[in-house]
Amino acid sequence: MSAYRRTILTIVVFAVLGAGFQWSPAVLAQQQPRYPVDPQTGRAVGAKQLSADELKRHLDAHNNVLIVEVREPGKFNETIPGATNIPFDQLESHLKSVPTDTYLVFTCGTGRTSSQAAKLAEELGFKSTTFCPVKQWKEQGYQAEPRN
Repeated sequence: MSAYRRTILTIVVFAVLGAGFQWSPAVLAQQQPRYPVDPQTGRAVGAKQLSADELKRHLDAHNNVLIVEVREPGKFNETIPGATNIPFDQLESHLKSVPTDTYLVFTCGTGRTSSQAAKLAEELGFKSTTFCPVKQWKEQGYQAEPRN
């Protein structure tokens, strides 16, 4: 078999094997959690969850809270009001420019990815990191805002 045919065959094999799979960092992060996961909830073990009511109180008191939506822009239609969208796979590099005394609240649909984000921020030296799922926010009757 010629080198040309081997090359073409290799390309075809990789194309067939890779068909239907997305290998983006975000997908890999979802497939392989960075931190241990509670098998019942799917959330990062030890991540601190903030209730929707507690978050609302912080926001109403105008406390300095940075809410970060960690889903990919195409993966959600609405989020907690005031949230900044930084997808999980880009989070670590963005957090390097945020003061470590910032109160961070991560959010996503159910808390699986946002709990991982809270553990990551904790590992990076942030003292106050929590997560609050959008689902819980809406279940408490609070309005979500459309994604920008």
